[in-house]
Amino acid sequence: MMVNDHGIIVRSIPYSDSARILHCFTENNGLVTLFTRIGKKHVSGHLQAGSFIQFTAREKAGSEMMTLMDSRWNPRIPTDPMGGEAAALWLFAVELLQKSLRERLILPQLYHRLSTYFGYLTQGGVSADPLVPLVVISCELGLSDVAMVFELAQEDPLRSLQLLGIGRTLDIPLGGQQSKEAFNIEIQRFQQHFGIERLGSLDLID
Repeated sequence: MMVNDHGIIVRSIPYSDSARILHCFTENNGLVTLFTRIGKKHVSGHLQAGSFIQFTAREKAGSEMMTLMDSRWNPRIPTDPMGGEAAALWLFAVELLQKSLRERLILPQLYHRLSTYFGYLTQGGVSADPLVPLVVISCELGLSDVAMVFELAQEDPLRSLQLLGIGRTLDIPLGGQQSKEAFNIEIQRFQQHFGIERLGSLDLID
């Protein structure tokens, strides 16, 4: 059976000099595993962690792994280069996905919110606060205390969350001055829930 979908590559694992195993969070099939043969000249191309791809894959009976038949950068997603701060924030979001998602957990709204976040991030249209991608992901996984976030955090990240469809219906004032405290509470909850000892990407944004 052939599968056509869009997704975010959350992990690229070398299998051999000419093959990779990709973990891809897709719009319609959740987290899937893709096997692909790849030439050395394409190693820095679109099949890297953090990339948005449009692809066709073939399912194999009795296996959770699909064979990637065709792929390209998703044409609906901007390809504008990101600066260091924005790139670090996106790596943080990708690591959160990598550490939390399970096979075939289908969350299309999370995919769409992250696609929108990425688009704004490339244009500098959202807050550079790491609280934003954390709450976007945690909210869809049922972990975030959104009311607490909107009570503690500063207005800038809260406006970005509202832009992404989070917090619009909350009848509370926008924010305080303790975004760092809100982030610490949210990230601690996230790590404890998934048994995560360390998030390496935090070193890039602290």
